[in-house]
Amino acid sequence: MTEKMTRLQGTDTLEDVKVEPMFDGISEPLRDALLLMHSVDESSVESYLKAIDLLNSEPERTVAEVSALDGTLPYDAYLPKWSLLYVLAEVNHPAATDFLLEVACREIPAIDYNSHGCEAPGESALLVGAMAVEGLQYLASIDRTAATRALLSVVERQGHIAIRSAAVEALRAAAPELLPQVKSMLPERQRWIVDLRRAALEDLIAYRDETDLKSAPKRPSAMSPRLPEDSTAPRIDERST
Repeated sequence: MTEKMTRLQGTDTLEDVKVEPMFDGISEPLRDALLLMHSVDESSVESYLKAIDLLNSEPERTVAEVSALDGTLPYDAYLPKWSLLYVLAEVNHPAATDFLLEVACREIPAIDYNSHGCEAPGESALLVGAMAVEGLQYLASIDRTAATRALLSVVERQGHIAIRSAAVEALRAAAPELLPQVKSMLPERQRWIVDLRRAALEDLIAYRDETDLKSAPKRPSAMSPRLPEDSTAPRIDERST
């Protein structure tokens, strides 16, 4: 599972990281996984995988700890919430199904760009919800029935179209035979979501032939309007032809 997830560049050693106060008192494997999840050097990645293995050896305890920690975090602590879900997706155990479903169905705050710019709380909440859906998609490889049932529930219960679209995409990958049922569950104005597909590289390549290289016919240029304050510009009828 680990090789399927994109690890971002970040700090590579525990010594270089200051543990967030909100993570004080958590188990050592979970702490190590959170600190090393973005590592790229070989020794740190090995330590990260060891931490994931330890968490996976007691999945029910891991899910309970992640769920409890999530409950103690402020509602807008989106980065640590996302990190917890990332680790839980790496553990990839059916015990996490109910918790991932609950997170995926949480209400997404309205996005107010006038107050928060390009990183509004609603956008961060979308990343958390999408990570929960991704965790459910990974679980489909372990328990397809439970994971697809949860994803169908996300489609039914989650009102935000972005998370709903992510759930539909996950169902397309895990259980494409359910897409007709999914389409019937969606409001009519959103049924186009089912027809979306992931673009392949070939879709993004523009091929040209000789006809494409021919110059386009010239279009007559439009005359710029004369503004009131433009006292020096000649009138249209004064310009030479």
